[in-house]
Amino acid sequence: LERQIDRVTGKKFLGLVLDKNLTWSFHIDSLVVKFQKSMGILYRSGHYLSLDILKNLYYSFINSPIVCGTFI
Repeated sequence: LERQIDRVTGKKFLGLVLDKNLTWSFHIDSLVVKFQKSMGILYRSGHYLSLDILKNLYYSFINSPIVCGTFI
């Protein structure tokens, strides 16, 4: 039984985005987009939330994906 494997430019696998050359380019680009959105939310809500809550949001949305190497 012969099966053909489709080529893709990038694929998310276990939270990491891999490209066809196994470089970090797609993963880093995805993280940058996610972090820009998260930073925008933190910036806009900075006047309404306490510093402790802002720190919790930072550790949830930004620090955790950096340390773990993944994002959702």
